[in-house]
Amino acid sequence: MRVDVNALNMRAGPGTTFPVLSQLSLAAEVPAVGRLSDGSWLEVNQGGTRGWVSAAYTALLGNCNLSVTTPPASPTPVASPTPLQQAQQQPNLVVATLNGASSITLAGGEVVSSYLLQVRNAGNAPTGAFNVTIFFPDGTAFDYVINELQPGAQSNIDGLTVTFGSPGTYRLEVFVDSSNNIAESNESDNGAFLDIVVSAATP
Repeated sequence: MRVDVNALNMRAGPGTTFPVLSQLSLAAEVPAVGRLSDGSWLEVNQGGTRGWVSAAYTALLGNCNLSVTTPPASPTPVASPTPLQQAQQQPNLVVATLNGASSITLAGGEVVSSYLLQVRNAGNAPTGAFNVTIFFPDGTAFDYVINELQPGAQSNIDGLTVTFGSPGTYRLEVFVDSSNNIAESNESDNGAFLDIVVSAATP
């Protein structure tokens, strides 16, 4: 298993409620020894220490036929703040815009298309530094660091271009706070994607 983000948390169990055991750096290769039944989390062995990582930020290498692992019991939940407390104290990072051509016709050779990505803090508290990971259709990933976003503020990521050379359906995908550094009021709205259909020119 290879890490595809700058810093990936290895946790005691498959979920963000489990404590962090260590962090794996970009391009680190760690043996995967198991998975959840839906494949969303992988169990790995880092130097004799077993832990879990989110599969969304990794790439499996070689012929991987991983067995389903029974995960540890969820940690005892702590008292959650009220919705009002959450709104007052926590940021909420969202992909405000992921726009660009979703239908492209090849007219001899390659086509380069530009895309607009905007990330907004929709919560009511400032963030610290966090990562935005962009997964390109060719399988490569780009990690962009935003140092801070104040409540209601927005950051534009410029120079986002994709080159298409053959017909097919491609996906441009984005994950905000991909290293889970920011405690947010809503952790379920950090991803967005755009499907792009590339067609050959008709004679």
